[in-house]
Amino acid sequence: MKKYRTSLPPLDLLIFFEAAHRRGTFTACAEELHVSQAAVSKRIRQLEAAAFAKMRLSLEGQSQELRHFLT
Repeated sequence: MKKYRTSLPPLDLLIFFEAAHRRGTFTACAEELHVSQAAVSKRIRQLEAAAFAKMRLSLEGQSQELRHFLT
């Protein structure tokens, strides 16, 4: 599998995020997608966790590069 495919979050998480953003509430998003509000909340939490993990790895890589540059 290509590297960029493994670095992207699952598509369903992005669908839930887009619908929640467009509709404005998790409840309205859940009604649109025919799922529970808890399911929407869970998907958004998963997306936040995936995005935070990617940001943390990126920042750690940058700090390692900076440390290497400074020594």
